[in-house]
Amino acid sequence: MLHYNQDKINKLVSELRKAFTRLSGLRETGKDQFLSSADKIDSVKYNFVLFMKGSHVLNHT
Repeated sequence: MLHYNQDKINKLVSELRKAFTRLSGLRETGKDQFLSSADKIDSVKYNFVLFMKGSHVLNHT
């Protein structure tokens, strides 16, 4: 029987929710404003990677 560390799963889910919220918030940014901001682009890249990794881990638990 497999055992999971519930605290780690809870933390991962919390991080996924935060990443999703950040990504959703950036959706409201206009295209030109978004593309002219390296910080916004970097934020999307980081949060997207975090979201994808977390989704992958949760998908295999």
